[in-house]
Amino acid sequence: MNWKNWSIGIKLGVVFGLVLLLLAGVGVVSLLRISELSSDMEQALGANALNTTLAKREIDHLRFAGKVTTFFQDESVATLDLETDDHKCALGQWLYGEERQQAEQDYPKLVPLLKEMETPHAELHASVAEMQQILAKAESKDMAVSSMEDIFHTKSEKALHEVSRILGVAGTYLDQEVQEIGAHSQQEVQEAIRFILILTILALVIGIVFGFNIFRLITGSLKQMLHFTDMLAQGNLDGNIDVPQQD
Repeated sequence: MNWKNWSIGIKLGVVFGLVLLLLAGVGVVSLLRISELSSDMEQALGANALNTTLAKREIDHLRFAGKVTTFFQDESVATLDLETDDHKCALGQWLYGEERQQAEQDYPKLVPLLKEMETPHAELHASVAEMQQILAKAESKDMAVSSMEDIFHTKSEKALHEVSRILGVAGTYLDQEVQEIGAHSQQEVQEAIRFILILTILALVIGIVFGFNIFRLITGSLKQMLHFTDMLAQGNLDGNIDVPQQD
């Protein structure tokens, strides 16, 4: 079917339909990109939150070392009040709880790191229990300090350093995840902008080209009819309308 023979309504409907379809495409792409960006933002926030949690647990263990040092240096401190159960300290509760399972599900690369941390973390608390046993058996603090310091320097510090190292590696990995998510989001935004611009330009081009074509077809035919009616008004009945379309 010839385009020129289409009715004006069909022509306008086709043009407006194409333009609306492209504009709808712009809306759909925008919504999809917004959804993806929202998902990326949630992942970035989750990684940051987990990194903050691990950093707090590392601070807890630094305080642990501080309490032991205070015990050795402050004569007024007679007891070593520290948790000996590696499942009950703040890190242990996280390490053997649901939060760790969720973290490993979200970030599979953390699985071997967290598994590796279990041993030095358990050794750390075992060394505390050993120091407390020595203190309990000794007649006084002064008699127990030397042996307790040996355990702290040979076992506790080594285990504490290993736990801190693993937490640092996990934190570095999470920082990289956040950076990768940010780079991915930026790429998505750029692609969305390009795609939206392309669809918008196509909509404008189709609207302008087809609109001008329809305008030319309508006004061209009207001009010929006006010219013909002018000839009739002047009494010239020999003219005819040369309109090569059936709309």
